Amino acid sequence: MNNVFDSFVKDIDDDVRVTILDINALTSELTEYINDNLVSICEGAHSTSSLANVKKRIVELFCDKQSKRDDYSNWEMGAVAELFIHLYMKSIGIKQDCMFLNLEERSIKKGFDGCYSDDSDQWIMESKSGSIKTTGITHRAKLNEAIRDLESKFSGCGTKNNPWREAYNHASHADVKSADNVRNYMKKLAEDFTDNKVHSICEFNIIPCATIYYEDQSFDTKATILSTIENILDDKTLKKSHLICVSNRSVGVFKKYIGMA
Repeated sequence: MNNVFDSFVKDIDDDVRVTILDINALTSELTEYINDNLVSICEGAHSTSSLANVKKRIVELFCDKQSKRDDYSNWEMGAVAELFIHLYMKSIGIKQDCMFLNLEERSIKKGFDGCYSDDSDQWIMESKSGSIKTTGITHRAKLNEAIRDLESKFSGCGTKNNPWREAYNHASHADVKSADNVRNYMKKLAEDFTDNKVHSICEFNIIPCATIYYEDQSFDTKATILSTIENILDDKTLKKSHLICVSNRSVGVFKKYIGMA
């Protein structure tokens, strides 16, 4: 494990892990880690693009969304939150079976925010984020939002596009090169979605993520966050779950890194 993140990890039981991260600033160690991994996170592990080119693609993406979206600040928070989750998952040795940047130019829209695999399991990630200045925001509330979103996508309710088809297309991309069993798994689920075969969240290993941007306010302590979320799954029947809570200083931390701020 590459311990470049200020992280706290606790196994609630055999099937539930909690990780709490603080990102106050980009330390030299974290900056070097991002330099080494940004290309593979964005375009796949086998991409031959340069770091400078990928940074330019991200800047173009951000500028494009800023000119077209009324909810740009929310989109921006979501994009940066998702990227740091990908970086963290890579740091703990989980294979990323998707790309941060979509197959479509200037987009990060995918069926799921993240698909991963390890030696024996496939994992589906959903990331939610927001500002500490939003009334009622908590890590627990954002985790619940992510779980509800996954439930909706797995069941096929409330989503027009086939999320598994998009996941399969990402996993099949030449620069991602996911294993045959991972691609076959996604292809079968894509076919089930088309055939209106309903699935439950309890069939999948999930990674609900909550990121809160604190700007100039002090972070909640990891102990405080843990106390509010460790029983969040007590009333649910699930497979395996990895809950990730991130306290980030601001999107400006990352925008400065790519040369925007």
